Amino acid sequence: MRLKQRFYLCQLHLDPSLAPAAAAAQAAALTSADIYTALRTVIQEAFGDVGLGAASPLLAVKFYSPVTRLCVVRGATACHTQTHAALALTKAVKKQPAAIQVLQVCGCPRTLREAATHWQSSIVSAAKTASAGVEGLLDAAFFAALDAELGDAI
Repeated sequence: MRLKQRFYLCQLHLDPSLAPAAAAAQAAALTSADIYTALRTVIQEAFGDVGLGAASPLLAVKFYSPVTRLCVVRGATACHTQTHAALALTKAVKKQPAAIQVLQVCGCPRTLREAATHWQSSIVSAAKTASAGVEGLLDAAFFAALDAELGDAI
């Protein structure tokens, strides 16, 4: 039997009351493991031990970029409503106020790559127009790391 999975392309929104420099430092301090721990906690609180047990086998945060604050979450297709709800219900990551916005749900790594390309380019262009000092964003590094992280899923 094949395990079916969904990929969630998400953006992490940190506390809006922080100054831009402080928000960037806070985003850089976060890791994929911190986001994963927050998701597990939310699933446990919302759906109990049974929900956590059903969602856990394929639940993983495969990638997190502190520059664009995009992250890729993998979850089981059978529990996609629980995973989607947990992403929406997340209120804090590492005890810091945060929200996770699901940008797109993908069924395979190919569509995930296309979606990540679209969203990352729109985020980078918005950042470049907002401030001229954000010109060195790592487009190639983003996709190299994404490919490396998703290599086992392809």
